[in-house]
Amino acid sequence: MIKLPCVQESLSRHSRTDAAQSTGMSIKGQVWVETVIYTLIGLSLIGVVLAFVTPKIQEYQDKAIIEQTIDSFNILDKKINEVLSAPLNTRIVEFQLKKGKVYFDPASNEISFILENSRSLYSEDGLPVQNGRVTVTTTKGSKRHEVKLVLKYDFDLQTETQTKEEFSPSPSAYKFAITNKGFIGNAPYQEAVIYIGEVS
Repeated sequence: MIKLPCVQESLSRHSRTDAAQSTGMSIKGQVWVETVIYTLIGLSLIGVVLAFVTPKIQEYQDKAIIEQTIDSFNILDKKINEVLSAPLNTRIVEFQLKKGKVYFDPASNEISFILENSRSLYSEDGLPVQNGRVTVTTTKGSKRHEVKLVLKYDFDLQTETQTKEEFSPSPSAYKFAITNKGFIGNAPYQEAVIYIGEVS
């Protein structure tokens, strides 16, 4: 009978210890659940932001490519005008093409660039717009659009194959030689002959 208080005190201490351990485990479990919930909420918010931001970034990237190509076309046109000053005059121009395709078309005496599936509606649908000597035409689609740039000439444009030549995107810049090959026809109806081709 004398030892009973000790036994009761021991049991009481064990009960308090178990209760404390149980409370600690409960708090840890609650913290873990809250962490998971907050992580899932954060990931959901990131997904929503990316879903909105990514198309905008791609739109701005396509717009930048179009504007860079317009600048490149104006530089190309300047070099062509330089060689028109004298027969056998030649200029070399570098041309960076990251997206889209460039065409040299002797049949229509045109140099053109076409960007399909553009996320940028660069100009009003179907309405040709002048940017320097470059004519820009955008054809609107449901989600993607086609943007076409054209340099039109009144001289005889020639290529190596004398057929429409196509150039696709390349990691390195193209080098094009532009040469004045003289004139065809008789005065006053002479027409300049300009050759343009890739330099290997």
